[in-house]
Amino acid sequence: MSGSTAPTPTNCATSCNDGGCNWTAQSDNNKECYDDYVNYVLPHVTLLTWDIPWSKDAVSTGIVKSKAACLSTCNSGTPCSGCNGALAADFSLFETQVGYYTYPTYSGNIGFVLSHVANGTNNGYGQCSSASGFCNVHTPWYVFAPAWASGGGFPPAWIANTYYLGGQFVSDSFGAVWINTTSPSGSCTSGTSGPSGSDGSCAWSASASSTAQQHAISCSSYPGYLLTQGLAANFNSSTCGDPLNPACTLSQLASGVPVFQEPAYYLAAQAFDNQVIAHYSTANPFTNNKILYIRVGTVVGGENFLWCNTEQQGRVTPSNSTQMQSVFLNFTNAMFSNAAASTSNGMQLMAATNGGTSSAQKCDWADKMGAQAVGYRFHLGSEGLTNTDLTGFSNGRVCTGQVGTSNPGCSNDWCNLASAYQGQTAFRELQLAGISDPTCVGTDSSCKPGSLTVILPFATQNHANVFELFAQDLFTAYNPNWTLNATYGSAYAAAIANAAAGIPAATSQTQGNVVIQGGATQQ
Repeated sequence: MSGSTAPTPTNCATSCNDGGCNWTAQSDNNKECYDDYVNYVLPHVTLLTWDIPWSKDAVSTGIVKSKAACLSTCNSGTPCSGCNGALAADFSLFETQVGYYTYPTYSGNIGFVLSHVANGTNNGYGQCSSASGFCNVHTPWYVFAPAWASGGGFPPAWIANTYYLGGQFVSDSFGAVWINTTSPSGSCTSGTSGPSGSDGSCAWSASASSTAQQHAISCSSYPGYLLTQGLAANFNSSTCGDPLNPACTLSQLASGVPVFQEPAYYLAAQAFDNQVIAHYSTANPFTNNKILYIRVGTVVGGENFLWCNTEQQGRVTPSNSTQMQSVFLNFTNAMFSNAAASTSNGMQLMAATNGGTSSAQKCDWADKMGAQAVGYRFHLGSEGLTNTDLTGFSNGRVCTGQVGTSNPGCSNDWCNLASAYQGQTAFRELQLAGISDPTCVGTDSSCKPGSLTVILPFATQNHANVFELFAQDLFTAYNPNWTLNATYGSAYAAAIANAAAGIPAATSQTQGNVVIQGGATQQ
């Protein structure tokens, strides 16, 4: 995502950076970007969504900035203190960006997506400009700082009747540190006696200190910046890729994927979720718009997909897929529970389920995750809609395999989840796996996600009613200055109108994306 400068209606030479999308200007669109979106797209959509970046360390429109004085000390390798938190949440630049699209012409719904780890390459953001692939700019650097992971406000105080993950640290009323020994992959709910031995369903042991510093991992699909692929690194590691300085800096660690089940990450992420949900539950600064929902991601891109799954699995014991699923679902349950407890005044939450899209996360991951989310009164979404869902669904309604098998079902098993929970969820959201291809009118996997004329009718037939469409797809439908509009505009506009009218299924909403999300290359 770009957001360093506010969007203004302007012409561009070869590319346009309008604060929400980066465009390559076409020779026949008069070099206009923001103008075209406002004039041609906004009149046709009823919902706009934005990713909310957690970190302001690299992204100006992020919400939380690490304490700079401590970070510079920590980066020098000397002992430091005061890294145990962040500056107060600052929504000003983010809300300014939203305002450029919502005021004064748009009066529809808006939605937000909590992004803890960035999707995409993020070229143009500091060190990620020199990265060779996906690179994280959404996790604050302080999460990896020794002072945050080893004291000075961490670990948090024990709380009665609270859900805890195995391995989590807490402090008691005397300042003593305790570790949850239920099991590395287990979970429990505390009682009322305090963290001393048996406590509800938890078991606690005294610990000299909570020195479990946060690790980052990288892999071929998410290399980060100068991280050694396949290795988990923390601030004490000397395995980062700069030959002149192999010690890992906080910013390098933050460019990778955090080991999600380590408390330094997930407790900080929960605090961010609380800040955002409480902020928008208490007051809506966008007086012209209703906030329809906040989508709560737990890892990358506002979703729950396990990136670098082989490397992540190496961090659990025993290191196998069954244990990995147990650990991950305990983690998502803790995140959903925390977010649900932060809502007030009728704020609606959504979770994007993931499973069936790789050999690491089979369909039952999505099914179990969906049951968790609905149990906390979340609505459901899936960010991988594609034309091959039609083939997978026709091969067998019950999803038992994953992509590449004879019975993959729908991506993330969304068809079955939408059907199973249609009576318990007002919103059943889908986002395409990437920008659509209007020339791909069948189910050929070589051109997926395919054409909107194919996939939208299938989606509404299977109870989906909110669609996150990429801006490029909406330009194809509505923007006469867009090359594809002349040939495919009428068919695309009709497909979107039918979906919005609930044809051929239940009432649907059409959403236009201001910020590129999901399978796009920018975040």
